[in-house]
Amino acid sequence: MDIKKFLLGTLAGTVASFAVAYLIFGVILHTFFEENTMEGVGKAEPDFIWIIIGHVCFAAALTYIFLHLGNVKTLSGGLIAGFVIGLLTSLGFDMIAFATTNMMTSITPVFVDGIAGGVLWAVGGGAIGWVLGMGGK
Repeated sequence: MDIKKFLLGTLAGTVASFAVAYLIFGVILHTFFEENTMEGVGKAEPDFIWIIIGHVCFAAALTYIFLHLGNVKTLSGGLIAGFVIGLLTSLGFDMIAFATTNMMTSITPVFVDGIAGGVLWAVGGGAIGWVLGMGGK
């Protein structure tokens, strides 16, 4: 594995996804999720170090997939692959959570979060694909 590409892709994906996640979940959908999840689920103040570590993990996973399984090396390729992976993993996690917990008050947040996850990881994947393709030019 090309460790330099892996680290740069992971860094780009982390920064892009963290910024977009703040915009999507912290600003645009904040009220929606407060109204459509069980009371008391969200913390008053999130612990940002764990949020950042979570984004590093997701970005590292996408970078690994792009490098070893998908050969994704363009912005557009990363956008598409990131959207599909983000959508499917978010929907899968949320459907299982909906079936096994009382966290969400209806099925609607499952689909909203799935689409939001797709958009979030499209941007992260686009950044990763763009970075991975820079070495070939």
